[in-house]
Amino acid sequence: MYHIQHINTVHSKLKKSMNRFNGVATKYISNYMYWFKWLELFENDKEATKVKNFMVQCNVAYAYTKTAGFKEREPIFVKEIEV
Repeated sequence: MYHIQHINTVHSKLKKSMNRFNGVATKYISNYMYWFKWLELFENDKEATKVKNFMVQCNVAYAYTKTAGFKEREPIFVKEIEV
């Protein structure tokens, strides 16, 4: 169960993450959200582990997927939350 403080924290982290870019095109917002979620899931891992996970997951799962296919894909790093 989420409370308002948790939502405010995630919103704050998302805004901070997006501020490093000088504007985000709405066309690519889903890609930025996937990236943000990936960074959040692995934030406590060591840097070497993050790099390894990033390289493996980027090159294996969707090696032959066209750019148009990313919009319809299911997020692979989002954990299901039971309510």
